[in-house]
Amino acid sequence: MNRRIERLRRRAAALLGRRVDVELFNGRDIEGILVLVRRNFIVLRVRRRGRIIRIRIPFTRIEDIDLD
Repeated sequence: MNRRIERLRRRAAALLGRRVDVELFNGRDIEGILVLVRRNFIVLRVRRRGRIIRIRIPFTRIEDIDLD
């Protein structure tokens, strides 16, 4: 588990500031710009209903992070 989170954290740090597609374990995909990488979570900037919001996603819910 920790090895997977470390891999995701390194991948997220490399993609900081870029448009990414985050796949969650529940099957949902979230697309947005990666703006912040912390120890336990990432923050994406996403456009919803014409407004820009920030979404905080813990690494324990993320399955994979790819470029959009």
